[in-house]
Amino acid sequence: MSGDRDLIYLTHILEYIEAVETYTAQGQNVLVHDYLGGINLQRVWDAIENNLPALKGQVELMLKDFEEED
Repeated sequence: MSGDRDLIYLTHILEYIEAVETYTAQGQNVLVHDYLGGINLQRVWDAIENNLPALKGQVELMLKDFEEED
């Protein structure tokens, strides 16, 4: 049974990693691949203010799920 539980745990970890990677990749594409003149610092600041709180909330939920599984 421990093997099944470990597999479920690892599956959750991979799902969470994928969600965070997708979330951050979307922002990274906007910030890094600005072909029209470099990084726009206002755009970076807007991303921090608008997107980081949502990402923080998602990571906190992930951590809570992991704590509940232990």
